[in-house]
Amino acid sequence: IYDAVRDETGIAYRVGVSLDADVYNLAIGGTTAGLRNDKNSKKEEWNEPSFLGICYSMVGEAPESLLSGYKAGEIIKTCDFSKTDYFIIDYGTNDFLWYIPLGTDDYQGRYNYYFRSAYDMGIEFLQEHYPDAEIILCTPYYEEFWSADRSTAIFFRHSNFS
Repeated sequence: IYDAVRDETGIAYRVGVSLDADVYNLAIGGTTAGLRNDKNSKKEEWNEPSFLGICYSMVGEAPESLLSGYKAGEIIKTCDFSKTDYFIIDYGTNDFLWYIPLGTDDYQGRYNYYFRSAYDMGIEFLQEHYPDAEIILCTPYYEEFWSADRSTAIFFRHSNFS
């Protein structure tokens, strides 16, 4: 949603206009908060631009190649996050589509493979590194999924991840 439309009609741009603020859109289409099972969770080998991947990239703790080829990778190099007033975080739809488990139960030390715990870890990371910034959390509230020809409703959901 945020990555696909980066012009004056996009959500990030409209938020910036509404708040008279500079917005640095670090969205990458299709990303999740929790890691997919086929992705590496060792920080020095991180290979998924997920929420934690973005966080680690912000402070130079992820491989530089992680964001190469993405607009967010270009933008992140221009940011001084110590001057950030607000982080607006919005994950959930892609986690659902990739079947990322919602829970926080530990599975062999793999907390970052769950939506809720990965979300919590990213928030804690931002709070630790940027304690003066406010964090605004957004999650999908209502979603519809239809068959490709739009003839059959596959899923409707009211989301509440809190």
